[in-house]
Amino acid sequence: MLVAGVNDSDTQAEAVGGFIERLAPRTAYLSIPIRPPAQPGVEPPEPGRLNRFFQIVRRNVGHLELLSGYEGDAFASTGDLAGDLLAIAAVHPLRESAVRALVDRSGGDWSVVERLVGDGLLIPTEFAGRRFYLSVRATGSNRPA
Repeated sequence: MLVAGVNDSDTQAEAVGGFIERLAPRTAYLSIPIRPPAQPGVEPPEPGRLNRFFQIVRRNVGHLELLSGYEGDAFASTGDLAGDLLAIAAVHPLRESAVRALVDRSGGDWSVVERLVGDGLLIPTEFAGRRFYLSVRATGSNRPA
């Protein structure tokens, strides 16, 4: 996981490339934060910095992939919209688009989301210009932020 200003320098890229080379995996993955992190101030590297890091590491690694895109909104539904939202959000912050897709697939209504937010069970937050929903269980909080 590459974090801007923490571990994204050229020196660190060389070290990571050498380490992965010694491991000799079939495929190696670099990732960046794409969902709200647990710690404040965690941001992905700028695109140019990310590309440079990738290119440096790739010199030593046969097959390197960058995990930097959104994985989609295809979450399973059991038919219990409130339960599904809380269970998924407890381990995976949900983009608003994913919440809306889950509401649609379940045949539910957005008022369920509003009730969960109002009850302090789902916490809306912003990250990278997008709205996400977190579960209170995931944040360890007993009230919305």
